[in-house]
Amino acid sequence: MQNPQHIVTREQLEESLYAWGDEIESNAIEVFIYQLRKKIGNQSIKTIRGLGYRMNQEN
Repeated sequence: MQNPQHIVTREQLEESLYAWGDEIESNAIEVFIYQLRKKIGNQSIKTIRGLGYRMNQEN
């Protein structure tokens, strides 16, 4: 949200969410994105296939 024009990769999100040595669940990022979309609007977060996520600049 701080840089809506930048794409944030799945790896960047995992590094932000988990401490070193924590086990990462396979679909945790998708669950977090789903929950965020429910709270702030489905069109607010755009999935860039193969790259990551970014805030939709049209909102």
